[in-house]
This record gives sequence, C-alpha cells and structure tokens, in this order.
Amino acid sequence: MAAVFHGTTLAFKGNGNGEAWLNDFGPVKLGEVNIEIDRSGKILAWFKSGRGRGMTFNGSVVSREGNRWKADVASEDHRYRGPLYFQVDGRGNVSSLSVEAGDGRDRLQLTWDRH
Repeated sequence: MAAVFHGTTLAFKGNGNGEAWLNDFGPVKLGEVNIEIDRSGKILAWFKSGRGRGMTFNGSVVSREGNRWKADVASEDHRYRGPLYFQVDGRGNVSSLSVEAGDGRDRLQLTWDRH
C-alpha cells in the first residue's frame, strides 16, 4: 500500500515485527505499525502489540531526506521523549523504524522492521 492522504493526513502502514525495551525489561513484541502525519507536520505512530495494548507516540516531524523521516516524539503518557526515525519504500510502505527515548532516568528503545 502506498502512502495515502486521508483528507489532510498522510498515512503510512507497515506489516512487520519489532521489540521495545525499557531499561533491561522487555522485550514487548510489536506487530503492525501505522503512521499519520498531518499537513502541519504533527505525527502519530502506533503499533499493535503482542501484549494487548499497543504503543503510541506523537510529536512533530523535524526532517525528511528522500524516504527517511525524523520526528521528535513522546510516548502516549508523555514520560519518554526522543527521536523517532522511519523509512518507507518506493511505494510508501514503512520498511524500518526506531525510537530512542528517555525521561532522564529510564531509557526506552524500540526497533521495528518489515517482514
């Protein structure tokens, strides 16, 4: 599926697998990813998780080079903040994504790749 504008939102999807770690605790297994970016650069990225509730990040796009994007994001509870990088293929499908976020004490690392 290519990237598609839904009204004023650019939407990307990806089917794959990933893991999230909080300090040494994890992994939380992640599945499908969805990313929406509105015309003002606000981004929302969420994952389906093997442990019930998924993970969600929101923030702002800060740069784009070709098919590689960078955003400054926060976790849904606003505790963890940091950069989110994702890459899309020529058809607009998410091919990889990573987040390294923290709160000054704890560190959240997330990696995801398309299968």
